[in-house]
Amino acid sequence: MDPGARHHGAIPPAPRSLGAKVYMIRPRALRPAALALLLTISWSCAEEPTAALQLVLTPDPSLGSTEEILAQLETIQLVVDAPGGIWGAERSGPLDGGGTAEDWDEDGELEARFELPAPAGGELPVLELGLSQNSDRELTLYALGFAAGTALSRQEAAAAGAATASCPPGEQRKVGIPFNLKASHRPPRVVLVLPPEGTAEELPELGAVTAVLSTTVDPDSLADRARVLAENGAAVPTSLGTETLIAATGGGAQESRSMLSLSFGEPLTEGSYQIEIGPGILSTVGRLFDQDPSTPELEGFTSGFSLGPPSVGGGLPCESCPPGYGCEEGVAGCVPLLRCDVGCEAGFVCDGAQGLCVEDCRVLGLCADPAIACDQDTGRCR
Repeated sequence: MDPGARHHGAIPPAPRSLGAKVYMIRPRALRPAALALLLTISWSCAEEPTAALQLVLTPDPSLGSTEEILAQLETIQLVVDAPGGIWGAERSGPLDGGGTAEDWDEDGELEARFELPAPAGGELPVLELGLSQNSDRELTLYALGFAAGTALSRQEAAAAGAATASCPPGEQRKVGIPFNLKASHRPPRVVLVLPPEGTAEELPELGAVTAVLSTTVDPDSLADRARVLAENGAAVPTSLGTETLIAATGGGAQESRSMLSLSFGEPLTEGSYQIEIGPGILSTVGRLFDQDPSTPELEGFTSGFSLGPPSVGGGLPCESCPPGYGCEEGVAGCVPLLRCDVGCEAGFVCDGAQGLCVEDCRVLGLCADPAIACDQDTGRCR
């Protein structure tokens, strides 16, 4: 492949090497007390790199702390892509000085992939990308984190983030890359509850409530950790059912959720109620439930709703369920239908076609399939 063929016919000089080195430094731009890894990657011809990007991996504290991320990671990858392929990566295989050239996203062009061990603790690494003939090009930068014992493929990444950037010759720029654990590796939390918070419904009788969690959880950890309380604080007798939902998120990617259904022995009637879920629930990868990871405590989820007097008229309770409610075999009373238009929790957006909350792709800055774009208006992969 001619690496310059798609760039106005200008063919850059062949590089001598494409190298990667890792140093322990105290970057001037970081807090003085913070040690960070600096991964220096230079596409160099005879001359030194003429531009540099400092890539700062930036977690969202509402989704998980830096300490939580590093506790799960063994390896960090940086993948660098550009339209027409990376100049200096002319054939698949090891690159001089380190790194690998490969068609990582299967688009027929070569990307450059670099690996380094994740720090044992403290700060996430700062990745410095030195550029020569690749300066002033729009680069797409993928940062991926992998747990021990997992395949180093983008589908197996426990943490991820991406951004686009360019840097003119002679300049140095700092770029923030969102870098967060995927939902399956974060503490589980409620992303959708039905009836939703603050609902005041006129129902003949409510037969069940529903909660959808951000990932799958161990059913054995649910005992006494999902309940409904009446206005006087007494627990309403319920039977708990669990189901695994599969949410399609674009490009063939999927996310798994646990859905909890709390059915009442006697249907609820007029009054105020509170749904309580967690803490203490354990995900299938061993994470403890935490509705708000930005605080030091493990927090449970609470949501209140009320039932007013049913409308006059109608037939049997199930026949007079209002919009958004229906009948379910074996459950007396109206059951909320699975729909997310009532609102998803932070970090998730509604996919109305599925009726499910899916992870907001803007959180990671990318979709599971690099060929699928993240819609910045909706937060959904298209």
